[in-house]
Amino acid sequence: MELLDQIDAAAGGRSYYLALMGALTVPDIAGALASPTGRASARSYENWVQGNLPWWGDTDRAGLLYHYRSTMLHQNRASADERKGLPRLLFREPNLEYNVLVHNASITKGESRAIIIDTREFCNEVTSAGRVWLDRNSHDGHVVRNLDQSLRRYEHGLSPFMTGVSLIG
Repeated sequence: MELLDQIDAAAGGRSYYLALMGALTVPDIAGALASPTGRASARSYENWVQGNLPWWGDTDRAGLLYHYRSTMLHQNRASADERKGLPRLLFREPNLEYNVLVHNASITKGESRAIIIDTREFCNEVTSAGRVWLDRNSHDGHVVRNLDQSLRRYEHGLSPFMTGVSLIG
């Protein structure tokens, strides 16, 4: 799936906002692909995370990731829902000067809690899991049907609309 390649390219090219936003959509897309209706839901997102991203596999962490995805993509926020006592997720940009990896580290300071996640590692975990999932489910009827209707890149255009240039649609 080209989206997974582009997420990797964004993370490798230090476009961390784009990479993170793309990675956060992968569980939604996979959940929709596996659905009879072709639609995503909070439940399908969390189920995919629990089944495919081991560190995020418990219900609380999967729900936290869904909450983060919702606030980041729809409100451009990264705050935790303090009413639910959720920790804040902080995605760390890799520091190329110091070769130190901080990933999935929980930090508590008084009442404040956060989880520090290495952005590049997270994106790699998600895209790798997405590829494995796609390979495992490539013959599932819902996945095949929904993939056929999915957004795609037309490298040489799409006749009769426009040819000779790449289109996404």
